Amino acid sequence: VLFRSAPLEATQQLQQRLAEAKAELARVLALQGESTNLVPGATAPEATEYRLMAESLVRVYQQHLEELGRLEATKQRLKDFEPTAKAWTGFSEPPPHSILLIDDLRDSVQTLDAKIAAAEASRDLLLRFSAEAQAAAMESDGRLRLLAEQLETAKEPEKAARLNWQRTYVQMKNRLASANAAMDETRRRRVEEDLADYRLRLALAKQIGRAHV
Repeated sequence: VLFRSAPLEATQQLQQRLAEAKAELARVLALQGESTNLVPGATAPEATEYRLMAESLVRVYQQHLEELGRLEATKQRLKDFEPTAKAWTGFSEPPPHSILLIDDLRDSVQTLDAKIAAAEASRDLLLRFSAEAQAAAMESDGRLRLLAEQLETAKEPEKAARLNWQRTYVQMKNRLASANAAMDETRRRRVEEDLADYRLRLALAKQIGRAHV
């Protein structure tokens, strides 16, 4: 599965899929420039929707590559901050400390609380989006199996052409749903890293606040 791969491997796989999606989109645009149908067996509305899905697939892969970069940056930010959080053992000077420090700590706690609440809401929403995309992919998997069975018994050329087109169409829907599910999972992982970072910073801010008293 793509989003379980190592960062470099996942990036390479996505770049390959993006290149394939761009090639497919170029083919679609070239064919639709010549005729209203993508291939024999397609209706004009279906051909238009297929093109829109092909365009969406390219965008999703591009966005997913950006999300992978954000995920790694977030991981690194957390990794860089962990030594700071662990190293802090208290003030070198006894209280009272600057009133500006108290204000900064209060602002930091409020800001981090808000960031945590927003990130938790985003995570829950992404979980729902991912589940919906996975359900769509499973539904298209079932449709593809049915089309394969129908193609095996199709005798008439017109019917076979129609079924072949429907299979191509559903395959695109499947690829798009799977791509969205994978991107949403990467986004969820990035949000989880954000949450870990915010919580660590919040814990340190509260620790400093307690030491101030």
